[in-house]
Amino acid sequence: FTQLDILTAKSQPAKEDFRFLSDEVPRNHVMLNYFFSRLTSPEWLEGLRADGFFKYPPAPEYDEEGRPVSFSLWPASRYLIRVAAAAPSRVMAVVRQIPPTKNPHVYEDLVDAMTKMPPEVAVLLVDDAIKWFESSGHPFQLPEKLGSLMAYLAKGGQVNAALRLAKV
Repeated sequence: FTQLDILTAKSQPAKEDFRFLSDEVPRNHVMLNYFFSRLTSPEWLEGLRADGFFKYPPAPEYDEEGRPVSFSLWPASRYLIRVAAAAPSRVMAVVRQIPPTKNPHVYEDLVDAMTKMPPEVAVLLVDDAIKWFESSGHPFQLPEKLGSLMAYLAKGGQVNAALRLAKV
């Protein structure tokens, strides 16, 4: 944890920081949650993307009958929310590469990240947000968050995109 504190304090990570993170830090929920919850610099985005940290959103956990019983939060998507205002285009590029998931919490976070971006950047992810809603079998707070995104886009002059969201 001390090493992770040192890493997350760096606003400009070096190649050896990514090497250490990839080779020495276990990729389990506890370690990743600790790391991502303390990370505030958007300068980590590209290296984390290149190292596959955004490739595996958590899938739902299912019971023996195949019903979903648990949807984990994803520390990586929480980080994207925090840095979306500082690096909207880079966060948008990362969001576009996140594979589909059946975990609605991931999509809720991605919509929250969109509301931190300027409307002219967030609008570029509206079609993705529509797919997230249509593919989510358990939307939880996703409809409300999409409603907030719709209002945000409309206030930001992106009325057509807001109306497309309203349709779904």
